[in-house]
Amino acid sequence: MNYENYINEMVTLLQIKGCTAGTIKVYRLTLLRFLTHMNKPVEEISAEEIMNYLHYMISLGRDNSTVNNNHSIITFFFAHVLKKPEVVFSIPFMKKIKTTSRYSICCRT
Repeated sequence: MNYENYINEMVTLLQIKGCTAGTIKVYRLTLLRFLTHMNKPVEEISAEEIMNYLHYMISLGRDNSTVNNNHSIITFFFAHVLKKPEVVFSIPFMKKIKTTSRYSICCRT
């Protein structure tokens, strides 16, 4: 399947938003990976299939933040490029895990 037109449209929207080249690269690669995994016309991708993809990422051991970043990119694509926010609206984000920053630990000598 060729998804280049959709990806180019997303890149244009990101440029209009003022996103950095690095952000655009991440969005492009993430969306391409997702669409390649789906291997079907984007109009036929359902919310259930998106949830299954996110669950697949979890099963691979991806961090919550990675899964949520992918979710955000997929949501941006469906809401702003395809203009179908209803497809992704009901998909919940993963809960953030609170961690202690290595910089917040104070050592006394």
